[in-house]
Amino acid sequence: MNLSYQEKSTWGSLVATLAVYGVYFGSGARGSLIGTIILLVIVQIVCQIAIAVVARPEPRDERDRAIESKGWRNGYVLLVTGTLVCMLAPTARSLLLALVVSEVAKSASQLYYYRRGL
Repeated sequence: MNLSYQEKSTWGSLVATLAVYGVYFGSGARGSLIGTIILLVIVQIVCQIAIAVVARPEPRDERDRAIESKGWRNGYVLLVTGTLVCMLAPTARSLLLALVVSEVAKSASQLYYYRRGL
């Protein structure tokens, strides 16, 4: 399977987000949110550097912009829905979970559109 640079970058972001927040939400203990965010930033930087070394960055075209736009739309529909649901039981963790789910949905949507096409 021949992946474009943008698709590889999206995969890296998705895997980093799932790994870091999977540990954060999966642990019963209330971990440090600041530490989790710092870890995510570090993992994202390392991931994107590794992808840039392996695959040369390519200029984005109209297809990349359209896929990114649809991914953002799908992610933020879920974010708004999650935020509205969280108003019923407002906690910082539930709001963070809504944000993480929307980010995962955005990346997953983009990957779907790269494979399926527009």
